Amino acid sequence: MVVSGSTAIVALKRGHMLHVANTGDSLAFVVRRDRSTGATEIVYRTKQHKPDLPEERERIEGKGGEVLMPPAWAVGDSPRVLTPLTKEEEELGVLPIGLAMSRSIGDRELKNVGVIAEPTID
Repeated sequence: MVVSGSTAIVALKRGHMLHVANTGDSLAFVVRRDRSTGATEIVYRTKQHKPDLPEERERIEGKGGEVLMPPAWAVGDSPRVLTPLTKEEEELGVLPIGLAMSRSIGDRELKNVGVIAEPTID
């Protein structure tokens, strides 16, 4: 049974401090706007949790997981963490499902191979 997960981004402003936490591959930006000129500038961008990032891949492979890198001709495709298959599923020819992020809330099938829900907090 495949159970899906989700990504999450939370921003909390307390006084002059802005705290941002994210899990997964969703993006959030903090943008500054110059009121006199109208010019904008990105001052912060969340980090996507992708399985090909060295620290993410190391954790996944350290737990026995597999990161599938797309072939060069697959422009726009993402590296994926493959769901582990049971012996029976392998014998039946079931193909693994690939998750295009290394952190998520849910995705229980991948917790044993290093996919975690722990956010990055800035």
